[in-house]
Amino acid sequence: MRRDHKAYKKYKSKRWIKLRESFLARNPLCKNFEDCHNFSEHVDHIQRISGENDPLFYDESNLQALCIRCHSRKTAKEDGAFGNKKKNIK
Repeated sequence: MRRDHKAYKKYKSKRWIKLRESFLARNPLCKNFEDCHNFSEHVDHIQRISGENDPLFYDESNLQALCIRCHSRKTAKEDGAFGNKKKNIK
């Protein structure tokens, strides 16, 4: 998704900003709170978005609240950073 500039623009849309604020208000703690003890700051797509028309973009069942640290770890694991093998995204 990061290479799809049209999809990236959706993160600046009024609809996404409103959804993000609402989601974080309802989910103030990181999904991994028992391990990290942090508040959530990111709304993460559980299943990576494939492009600008992906129906999962606004689907709340595909969202999770994560702190910066947990979100960075997940992204690095998916993108192959820090020695991780890059995952193939459908």
